[in-house]
Amino acid sequence: MHESGPSSRPVELGVAAAFIIAAMVLRWAPPPSHRVGGLKEAAAASARWVSNARRVPHRHLLAAAFTGCAVGLFLGGVGGVVGGVLTGVCVIVLSSRAAHEHEKRNRQRLIAAAPPLVDLFAAALAAGLLPADAAGVVAAAFGGDDDEKDQHEAPGPVDPAREIATRFAAVARALREGADPEAAWRLLCVDAATATVAAAALRASRTGAPAGETVVKAARDTWHAAEQAAQARIRAVAVRATAPLALCFLPAFVLVGVVPTALGLLNELRP
Repeated sequence: MHESGPSSRPVELGVAAAFIIAAMVLRWAPPPSHRVGGLKEAAAASARWVSNARRVPHRHLLAAAFTGCAVGLFLGGVGGVVGGVLTGVCVIVLSSRAAHEHEKRNRQRLIAAAPPLVDLFAAALAAGLLPADAAGVVAAAFGGDDDEKDQHEAPGPVDPAREIATRFAAVARALREGADPEAAWRLLCVDAATATVAAAALRASRTGAPAGETVVKAARDTWHAAEQAAQARIRAVAVRATAPLALCFLPAFVLVGVVPTALGLLNELRP
């Protein structure tokens, strides 16, 4: 630590503690809801999904800045500057990885939950219902709620099936209010969970052909995507289960295989 007067050091430590507390609040605060609440929100979500860039949320960047400042104040001097910068970079990298993994898990959960809803939508269309009514059936069956107030105030994690049903509820509401069909179906173009059925419905609305057959094919594609997502999760579990075993056997490998060889080479090199 750098030398400082007896009156200034407690102030620096207090500021550093305040920065640490602010960083913890920003880092672990619950993220804002991304549930679809209207045409503008869906368009923004679609743009985020299409770009698919790995971004660090602004609150994580602020947390990294506060953490770096706290480390810099605590260490002081040139070492504090270097340590603060390195700490901030490490926090940004770790936050980026954590955010990417969290987004990936949520995407896999939505893909796994989508097939039953798409099947019901296809069955409702095959029964002769209009697309708006078929989307409303899916929303009602799986608890979808298009009330924006409930969406933004709902605490805790959102059930993936209900989140997808909420998208269908938004589509049904937009179609019944006379919105452009292409804009309405883009409410489902939020991520890969419902993008396939949205593309099928968009093709049907553009050509004027019945949407039943294309949506049935989209339902099969959705089941295939869910199966692939499940296999990816299984492979990830296998890798995570193998890593601890490798760490357990690594010391034995070093002691039994590497150390005797190294000692033998040292004995041969002795004059």
